[in-house]
Amino acid sequence: MAKTIKYCTVDPSHQIPSYGFVVECPVCGGDVAEGDRKDRDAAIKKMRSPASEGASVGVKTGAVKPPTPARKLSSVSSSRPERIPTGIEEFDRVIGGGFIKGMTCLLGAPPGTGKSSLLAHVSKAMCKYGTVLYVSGEESEEQVYDRAARLNSVDDNILIAHENDLSVILGHLESVRPSFFVLDSLQMVASTESKSQMGSVAQSREATIALNNVCKDLGITAVFINQFTKAGELAGSEQAKHATDCVLVLSSDKSTPLKFLSADKNRFGDTGEVGIFRHTEHAFEGVSDPSGVFMEDDGGALPGTGVSFMAAGMRMIPVEVQALINDGGKQSRPVRQFSGVPFDRGQIVCAVLDKFCKAGLSDREVFLSTVSGVRVPQTETLCDLGVAAAVLSSLRGKTDGKRRAYIGELALTGRIQGIHMVDRRVREALRLGFDEVVVPAVAARSLPDSLRGDRRVRAIGSVSELAALFR
Repeated sequence: MAKTIKYCTVDPSHQIPSYGFVVECPVCGGDVAEGDRKDRDAAIKKMRSPASEGASVGVKTGAVKPPTPARKLSSVSSSRPERIPTGIEEFDRVIGGGFIKGMTCLLGAPPGTGKSSLLAHVSKAMCKYGTVLYVSGEESEEQVYDRAARLNSVDDNILIAHENDLSVILGHLESVRPSFFVLDSLQMVASTESKSQMGSVAQSREATIALNNVCKDLGITAVFINQFTKAGELAGSEQAKHATDCVLVLSSDKSTPLKFLSADKNRFGDTGEVGIFRHTEHAFEGVSDPSGVFMEDDGGALPGTGVSFMAAGMRMIPVEVQALINDGGKQSRPVRQFSGVPFDRGQIVCAVLDKFCKAGLSDREVFLSTVSGVRVPQTETLCDLGVAAAVLSSLRGKTDGKRRAYIGELALTGRIQGIHMVDRRVREALRLGFDEVVVPAVAARSLPDSLRGDRRVRAIGSVSELAALFR
C-alpha cells in the first residue's frame, strides 16, 4: 500500500509537515490535500506546461500569443478620474480628494481605535451618491444601529446585513449593486470553498480577491475593515494589500482622544497626508486646524516649553515640547523619560547641549513630553531645535516672554542645519501669531524675499547661538 502524503494544492512542491492536523500550506496558505506520491507528482506535472518552441518555463502556463500587442508608452492617453468626495475634509485629504468609482480600500487599526465609528460617518456622507451597503460579520444589526444612532449617522439609504458567508455577501452585492460598500471585517468572512478556518491567511486572501473583483466589475466603491495583529501590523494575507487600491491606517494614543488617519498605499493619490480626528461619545469629527489642539494658549512663552513644526504631507502641524530638568541626586544613571519625542533624537539633543553649551545634563534627570500626545516621527529631525529650546529654557528657568517657534536640526558638530520645507513651516508659525521664528542660517538664505526680510525670522548657525537666547 502506497504511503499517504500531504501536498499543497496551489504548488505541490511546497513542503508540508507529515505530522499533525494540517489544512493550510505554511508557505503560501493554500489548501492541503492527501494522496500518494503519484498523486503529488501528477499535480506537479499538471502545473507545468511547455512554452513556445517546446521550452519549459516551469510554471503553470506556457507562452501564448497576446490578444493585443504591447505599445509605446507615449501613445497612451491619460485622463484624470472623477473624484467622489465624502465631504469629510480630513478623510478626503488622506485618500487624495475623494473616492474614485470602483476604488477598493483596506482600513486597519488596533481594536477600539474607532474604525467602525469613522466608517459610520463615511457611510452617512456617501448616501448622497446612492445606496450604501454595510455588511457586519462581527456585530449584530442592532449593535450597528445603536452606534450609528449615537453618531447621528442613520439614513434610509444605508442597508445593513449581518453575514459571514462570502458567497452570500457576493450575492448581496449582485442584488443591491450599491454605490458604496463597507465590510466589517475581512477576518470574519469565510468561503465554503476553502477548508481553512475563518480568519486564516487563506480565507483572508480568498475574500479580498473575490470582493475586490466583484466591486471592480460592478463599479462599487468599497472599504474593507482589516484587523491588526499583536505585532501592530495588518492581519491576513499580504495579497490583500496588493489587490486593493488604498491601504489606510487609523492610529491613536491612549492619552489623547485624537485619531490619526494615514495612507500606507494609494494608487490614486499621495501617501504623505495625515487626517486628524477627535473621537467623542457622539461624534468622530475632523480637526481641520490642529494648532489649538497641539499647543497651549501660551505655548512657547513659558519656561520649559519649545514649539516646532512637523510636516504631514503638505500640512505643517505644530508640536509643543515640554521639558523638566531635575537634579539626579546620587543616582549612577539619572532618569531620562521621553514621551512623543523619539528617544534617539532626544539623546542626541542632550549630548549636543552638554558638549557645546555646558548644560551639565549627564547627572540630571530629563523628562520630555509633547502636548496632546502627538508623536514626532524619527525622520522629523527639524523638531530638534524645539526640543533643545525646551531643555535650555527649563534648565535656566527663564524666558523673555516672547512666543517663539524653533525650526532646525542639531548636527553632532553643534551646527544647526536643515532646509526641507522650512518656508512652509515659517509661514504657518507666522500665521499662528508667533513673535519670532528661529531657523537655520543655511535655510534662511533660500527663503523667499518676503520671509527673508521679515524681522520676525531669526537665523542662527550654531547651538551656542540658541543658548544665548536663554541667558
